[in-house]
Amino acid sequence: MVMHKSNSVHDNAVRVLVDSMDQGIHELEWHGFPVRLIKQPWGELLISLHGAQVLHFQPIGEHPILWLTSQPKSSPSAIRGGVPLCWPWFGKHPEDEALPAHGVARTDQWQLIGELVSESGGCWILAPEENLWSDLSLSICIIVDHGRLTVRMTTENIGQNSHSVSQALHSYFAISSLGQAEIRGLAGCLYIDKLQAITGFELDTPFFITQETDRIYSHNKGVLLVDHGWQRVLSIIKQCSGSTVVWNPGAAAKQLVDVGLSQVDDFVCVEAARIAPFDNIILPVGESVNFETTISLAPYEPAQP
Repeated sequence: MVMHKSNSVHDNAVRVLVDSMDQGIHELEWHGFPVRLIKQPWGELLISLHGAQVLHFQPIGEHPILWLTSQPKSSPSAIRGGVPLCWPWFGKHPEDEALPAHGVARTDQWQLIGELVSESGGCWILAPEENLWSDLSLSICIIVDHGRLTVRMTTENIGQNSHSVSQALHSYFAISSLGQAEIRGLAGCLYIDKLQAITGFELDTPFFITQETDRIYSHNKGVLLVDHGWQRVLSIIKQCSGSTVVWNPGAAAKQLVDVGLSQVDDFVCVEAARIAPFDNIILPVGESVNFETTISLAPYEPAQP
């Protein structure tokens, strides 16, 4: 197996920290955030206890799967990159815009309540230190298995009334460059373009992101992220999700202090979601719902001339 090396910004965001540690399990800080680094023969995993967020995942011999900012905001702000949790609402709160965007899960403190590491991966279960939102409970399960990464959110209605929930796993995928990254699997799907007055469109071909993009697709299947620069394919599948969000800030990254124009070319977000207008949840009393995404490598076939 060929070991890939890179001097890109998103590698260096965690490379110094990871390389300074021996194989094993380490409790550390990254830019002031408490993190757990798992470094094993199968690869590397970095989990933040701020937001229960996978920050870094790199199977042995591969490029990083996830992108992570090299210039994060200070705690208690959300960390830009990895797989942030959007819960129990996505975007602005539907009734109170003073509440934090994308909910409370990604900026709260979490604790590890279960951990099992094996020769091929492992399983980590996290719960918030305090209940995040009245009437709802949330737990997170992170699974690595033979180079695959799964992040699962389990929401339970512990209140006395049915409750509306919207959620997303806001995955930032590391790429060689935007011009080399092709998204397949969304053709024929209706989508909402949030940059064009919320008008409905239908995608008819695979596409490359060439400018600021913010779309919500009505879509419940898998997506392939084909990176022609790194000659790799990421398979992104999901469960209990009828929406897929595709996002990159493009030139607007200049206004994002934790992205900037120096990093905007290094990632694309392809997000499993359950959100309006396509499929938000009304969760009955006493019931729970699992929602997850799984990322793995798939065979790369060069483009035909």
